[in-house]
Amino acid sequence: MFLSSIMNNKKARLRAKTSFQQASQHGFTLIEVLIALVIIGLVGMMLAQTSFQSVDQSDYLKRKLIASWVAENRINDLRLLSQQGVKMTLDEGVVEQGSWVFRTLPELKQQTAGVARIEINVFQPPESTSSLFTLIGYLPSSVASSASNSASELSSEGSLP
Repeated sequence: MFLSSIMNNKKARLRAKTSFQQASQHGFTLIEVLIALVIIGLVGMMLAQTSFQSVDQSDYLKRKLIASWVAENRINDLRLLSQQGVKMTLDEGVVEQGSWVFRTLPELKQQTAGVARIEINVFQPPESTSSLFTLIGYLPSSVASSASNSASELSSEGSLP
């Protein structure tokens, strides 16, 4: 009797083992599928968020690059006017580049012996109060002083003799 019960237990274990192997070969359980879907959904959301941030950063860098070009163009215009001896004014300007509109605001910051420091601030969108890009340039002070008299005052740094 003891031997037959051991054999029956072995047969029962063997049947249980084969039925477990057969069950595992049939496919995934509902819980396993749901967990996999949740993981895939979370990974998809993270990828989407990362791609949106990448697009926003790319757009910002494009605007900043174009703003640098606008500032360089403005300082070059002022340099050309100074070389031609034309009276300059440091007025606000609006420039359209690509599909964006930029506002430029040159400011005379400091004037020393023979050289004036001018900052070109570029704003985008034009009604913005903080500049997207700032470029510092230098012009002959004789030309800049005539511009400062007509369009703007010296900054708090003042004028040095």
